[in-house]
Amino acid sequence: LQAYRQERAMEPATRGFLMGAVSSNRFCAKLAPEQVEAIVDTMAHFRFDVGDVVVREGEEGSHFFVLQEGLLEVTVAGSTTNTMVPGNSFGGIALVHNCPRTATLTATAASSVWAVRCDTFR
Repeated sequence: LQAYRQERAMEPATRGFLMGAVSSNRFCAKLAPEQVEAIVDTMAHFRFDVGDVVVREGEEGSHFFVLQEGLLEVTVAGSTTNTMVPGNSFGGIALVHNCPRTATLTATAASSVWAVRCDTFR
């Protein structure tokens, strides 16, 4: 994942976008605003090209993500099950339940995500 990291300042509009996306995630919905802020404050930016795998089914999860730009195809056992669009968040299942990733997400367009490490997320 670190190979895809890009230094990028978090503009106020981006911060608001991320606050909303994190708050609306089912694993974060009951967090206090200051807890959501703590998550957003530690997020890093990552950039993926078409065909790049963001997370792979079966691998250990280390980050929680919010898609800012692009599209990500979701596959489970090789079958497409969904498409992630900007504002969608993912990766919480593996972190909350300490289990392997349940799906593979592959960029189908140039995509950028913001991510937070599991130690902050927990």
